[in-house]
Amino acid sequence: MSEDIEKKRLSIHVSLRQHQMWREAATREGFVTLTKYIRHVVTDSTRTGLRVRPGDRRALANTRTHLKIVGRNLNMIAMQLSTLARHPLLATAWQERMNMSADGLIENCEEATANLEAVLKELEQTMKRIG
Repeated sequence: MSEDIEKKRLSIHVSLRQHQMWREAATREGFVTLTKYIRHVVTDSTRTGLRVRPGDRRALANTRTHLKIVGRNLNMIAMQLSTLARHPLLATAWQERMNMSADGLIENCEEATANLEAVLKELEQTMKRIG
């Protein structure tokens, strides 16, 4: 359900020098288009309260990008956990690894790998039986 928003077109005439100055300012402040920069400047000049400086806005955009990456990684972890939930042998091997201390985990990494290989062999055998 998208809401129809009435829009009004606005055009302005500026000198080539002014246009170049605005374009450079837009690029310097991290805007992709001159239109977005002008919209931001006009909106910001009419807003009262907290104003976001260009450096802060870039930092916020950078933070948003990193949060998206973290979100994707969390989704991948959730998918892996879902896979573990469907395969009890894998889940048991991971649970044992997670309960160990860091030193114990490093020492028993080969054992966990062997457990995983055993599970994969069992899975291959099951797939062969199924045909």
